[in-house]
Amino acid sequence: MAGKECNVQVDFTRHIVNKILSENIEKIPASALSELRKRLGRAEDKYRYSIYGGDPSRLHDFLKSQDWRDLEDYAEKMNIEWVLIAILKRAYEKYKDACPSLAEAIRIELDRLENKAKGGKGEEITAEAVYRKLKFEGYKVDMNNDTIIINEPFLTAELRVVGGRIEYTICRKGKAGTLDAVLAKIEKIKEL
Repeated sequence: MAGKECNVQVDFTRHIVNKILSENIEKIPASALSELRKRLGRAEDKYRYSIYGGDPSRLHDFLKSQDWRDLEDYAEKMNIEWVLIAILKRAYEKYKDACPSLAEAIRIELDRLENKAKGGKGEEITAEAVYRKLKFEGYKVDMNNDTIIINEPFLTAELRVVGGRIEYTICRKGKAGTLDAVLAKIEKIKEL
């Protein structure tokens, strides 16, 4: 996630989070509102994604963190996950032109949360969703029709979404000096 490609002028906490919380202050229990503000404030300090002396693209790190998952769990227990969805929707709208890579990370998380809120398992399994998630995670991927191809230095994989499940073939690349070394690698792979 390169901060250089981003020209963000809207601060996540001050211009997005605080505005959403203020707009919905009557719908959120006071204790939950306080806890959301506290957790999001700590996240801003830890991940330093503020436009005021930080790097807004680091919001990506927060969205992938256990801190975000804990916040999500808290919101779900308090029946206010809709607040996180509203925050992500607003963030996506504000960042889609100023920082496309960050906006894509936000959209992936937004899609996951919306699907989870509708009673899904958290992430819809489609070829496009798998492709976006792998790209988001930093893999070198290509998509050919409905086949996703991962090309990493020592590994290739082909993935297809069939009936809501992922079928995969993973190949490990390497070199060996003897056939016994190759057979040992095969045995290790079979153990997986």
